[in-house]
Amino acid sequence: MVVSTGAGTMPPSSSPTLVFDGALDLRTDRERSADGVFEHPDIVTVHIPMLEQLEHLADRRSELGGDLMLEFYLGIAASNSGAIALTIAELIASVLDNEPVIFHATLGGKDRTGIIAALAPALAGVDDHLSLRLREVG
Repeated sequence: MVVSTGAGTMPPSSSPTLVFDGALDLRTDRERSADGVFEHPDIVTVHIPMLEQLEHLADRRSELGGDLMLEFYLGIAASNSGAIALTIAELIASVLDNEPVIFHATLGGKDRTGIIAALAPALAGVDDHLSLRLREVG
């Protein structure tokens, strides 16, 4: 088994025990071009680019202060509502079909994947308090 990390692959000996047959790649075309695209004959990868409209800010996010970070995250939500909706729809379809799926962007996994990870439990009907507790533990 090989696991996509967004910036390459991990060999089977270092891979966690995960079994999935679908991957949602949230990286931009530029990121995919720079980092490469993970392909495996048994895994269906769907490319749903997010952040292309805000790429100029994404490269500088470590320099952004609190107000600009808030603007950055609100911008992700506002300018990527279609991609976010498509990602959630793909996740729901996978759950309904009982098919494991992963979603990823780059190695950090805190912006695009963080937004999806925060929205998914709420859209699945998980209680807000339980969802927050799971994030604290995880």
